[in-house]
This record gives sequence, structure tokens and C-alpha cells, in this order.
Amino acid sequence: MVKLIKLVKKKEELQKKLHNGLKVSSGFERLSLLSFIILYVVHFFACIWLMIGKAESLENRDSWFYNNNLPEVSQYLNAFYFIVTTMTTVGYGDASGHTSNEQCFCIILMITGVFIFSMVSGSLASILASFDQTNAEV
Repeated sequence: MVKLIKLVKKKEELQKKLHNGLKVSSGFERLSLLSFIILYVVHFFACIWLMIGKAESLENRDSWFYNNNLPEVSQYLNAFYFIVTTMTTVGYGDASGHTSNEQCFCIILMITGVFIFSMVSGSLASILASFDQTNAEV
């Protein structure tokens, strides 16, 4: 986490290296940064969801985390899948919070997901508009 904060502080230096070295457009840089931020946020929430599930199952509550015998990668993928479906407002219904703690986290996640979803939609529209402007100038 500390390394990520240091990386953000050196953002301008990284942008210069990308732009000069790889000849990457600013729109592509913004799209890459947006993708990285989305993946990081989903990873962060998936880790929290996994921690809540493990804690609830240790207290013998009826948690979403019912199968401790799965490999850790599968457990993480289940959590990641749940976060993505919840934050993108798809919510297939095959996974949900069962305990009070899980349901409270789901409420926070859904509210956060709506804000992130709208932010991503606006950012994508802006990035695509900048791509259109640069193509029109050429």
C-alpha cells in the first residue's frame, strides 16, 4: 500500500516516461489508469469480503463463506466475482450476504458501486470523446 502511494506521487515522472518512451497517447494513459484503479478497488473490496466471510464462519454463523476446503485462489475468485457483480449492479443473485455484518457491508458496497459505476461511465465518455477529437485533428 505504501509503495502504491509512492507510485502515485511519481505519477508525472511515469507519464513522461510512458509518453516519451512508448509514444502512448494521453487518452490511453487515462484509460489504463482508470482500469488499474477499478481493479485495485475491486481487489480491495474482495479482500474485505473474504475477511468478513472467514470471520463470520469462524463464529459458526451462516456466512457466505461455507467451504473452507476450497483452494485460496478459488475463495478469492468467489469474493472477486461477488464484488464485480454487486458493483456493476448486475447482481445475479447466486451469492449474497447472510449475516448482519455481511448485509451491512453489502449495503455500503452497493452505494459505493453506484458512485464508482457513474464515475467510470463519465470517465469513459470523456476518454472516448478525447479519442474522437484527436482522430478528427489528424
